[in-house]
Amino acid sequence: MNHGRKRGITEMIQRKKQNEKKDAHRDERYQFMKEQVQPQKKKNLAAVLKKAGLIFLSACFFGVVAGSIILAMQKYADDKEQEEKKQETYRADEEPPSSPLPSGGADGKSVKKKMSVEGWNDLSERLAAVGTGQQGCVVQVQGVEDSKWFSEDDSTETGSAAGILFAESDRYFDIMTTSDVTEDQSEVEVLVSEDIKVTGEILGVDARVNIAVIRIRKSKIDKEVLSGMKIAVFGSSSSLVNGSSVVAIGCPNGVMYSVMTGQVTNDDLRASITDGELNLYSTSMSYSDCNSGVVLDTDGKVVGVIAQGFEQTAGTTALSFIDIDNISGIMEILQQKEEMPYMGFTGRTISETAASAHGLKQGAYVTEVYSSAPAYESGMRVADVITEMDGETVTGMADVYQILLRHKTDDIIAYTVYRKSGKKLVKKELSIVLG
Repeated sequence: MNHGRKRGITEMIQRKKQNEKKDAHRDERYQFMKEQVQPQKKKNLAAVLKKAGLIFLSACFFGVVAGSIILAMQKYADDKEQEEKKQETYRADEEPPSSPLPSGGADGKSVKKKMSVEGWNDLSERLAAVGTGQQGCVVQVQGVEDSKWFSEDDSTETGSAAGILFAESDRYFDIMTTSDVTEDQSEVEVLVSEDIKVTGEILGVDARVNIAVIRIRKSKIDKEVLSGMKIAVFGSSSSLVNGSSVVAIGCPNGVMYSVMTGQVTNDDLRASITDGELNLYSTSMSYSDCNSGVVLDTDGKVVGVIAQGFEQTAGTTALSFIDIDNISGIMEILQQKEEMPYMGFTGRTISETAASAHGLKQGAYVTEVYSSAPAYESGMRVADVITEMDGETVTGMADVYQILLRHKTDDIIAYTVYRKSGKKLVKKELSIVLG
């Protein structure tokens, strides 16, 4: 009995010790979890929070940058839109711009500006109004031998041309027209209104530039028609550059009293003629093989004469015109019934750069001398370079042309040429009796 009880007590004590060990192990495990596992969770949470903070800051930064870019692009777009609106419109109380495609900078190169369809239409209407306002100086000229007249129904008929009233006296109007219409004619007829036709006297002709000057009597025209006739005002082409707006009146497209508008597309064309050189301008207006008339600037002043016979230089796709500064002197000579002074050679301008490259002098380079002409008789020969004429320096054919316009036939002019002899340039002093 005592032995069994003792063994029971021993077993109870052992189980209690085992339970105490289990409790101690559980306490150690719990302490390990407190000391190791929970701090690790805190570390992981801190890392997550840190990463989230970096992402948030990055998002803010890139949001600010993107917003700045968007605002800058919007401002640029708004500024560009405002600039285009300024280019497309101008105040109604202002004159139309003389150069809607203005020249840019000192180099003279044009800079095209964008313009809407509405802007172009508005500009064309304003320019057309300039041409319509100058219709009073336009008449129709035809040779007496050909009684057919231009009409809208038969715009291809030849033998008729536009004439421009450019001078008047108490008794007469003087008219500039093309020399073609005066060919083989002793006199011409001028239609000054739908039912009034008067005889015109041919004062002079210069076939080199296809210009003729004729005169009509005022007494043959009734007062009502006279009141509507006006004299053209001549301007200067010196301000014309690529992009300048111009207006063609007369018969620019083969139809009398028509008006065309456009812009200068090439302001640097040169055409050789006998004893000179012409400045030509091409335009955006369409070419016609039976056109005539003049070209106006935006103030309504004549700055050019529609060119005929210079297709080799100006082409046949666009209307071209001769610088009025090259024509006005000829008109004055023809108006006085005088002959154009004549030398009888053709040439081209040789610049200082080109002259230096070829071992020549700057001046007017002679390309052809007509046999038996005053130039040939004076000793001028092909490849001579004219450097001085009538005591003035000659830098090109335009100078020769202008000097001749100040003289009359039979005048004697001294001139200087340089001629190559082997590798040397020989200077020769010559004189010519103008034909």
